[in-house]
Amino acid sequence: MTFDNSRRIISTRLVLFAATFPFLAFLALTYVAGVLKFPLLGMSETAWVVILSALYFGIAAYPSVLRYNYIYFSDDGSKIIIRFYSAGIFKGMRQSVEIPKKSFAGFRREKKLGIIPSVSLLERRAGVTARYPSISLSALNRRERERIYKTLAQYAGNR
Repeated sequence: MTFDNSRRIISTRLVLFAATFPFLAFLALTYVAGVLKFPLLGMSETAWVVILSALYFGIAAYPSVLRYNYIYFSDDGSKIIIRFYSAGIFKGMRQSVEIPKKSFAGFRREKKLGIIPSVSLLERRAGVTARYPSISLSALNRRERERIYKTLAQYAGNR
């Protein structure tokens, strides 16, 4: 099984891109062109700027707060491969976990902060079990997460 969540990440980026234009247009019409006259709908210029800024930065921070990752998952071949990178405002390094199926020791489901689903992979190395850092799966829907868990359980041998 091979899949990625590129559609979800692209749609998240498009929402931010689409929110940028109205926000910048408002600022340009208010401060540069002076076209908008205040009070507008009974609210002052400051109130509008605070509300629209909070809304825009909320939309921009949403993927970072929920730790959205682009996820590529593959179990084709002799290895289990998960490639991921942060899809938030500040992109992180691209990371990859590749574990030979023969040394895969299992996985642990986790919930960071009680709401962010993640998974930690375990690998047997020289008689000890090594644990990889958690990978946030919050950008995947429930069905996609369950597919990953089911596939990983298949290779873990239900340990």
